[in-house]
Amino acid sequence: MRTLWKKFDNKMQRLYTAHLPISEYVSGTVGLILGSLIVIVIL
Repeated sequence: MRTLWKKFDNKMQRLYTAHLPISEYVSGTVGLILGSLIVIVIL
């Protein structure tokens, strides 16, 4: 039981670390799009 939980925990940690850059990339892209939209509206 304990080893099973450890395996599951490792899998979750790997998933979490794999998702971190993706969320940062998405927020960066959204920021870029919003910024360009604001610039277009101002111009």
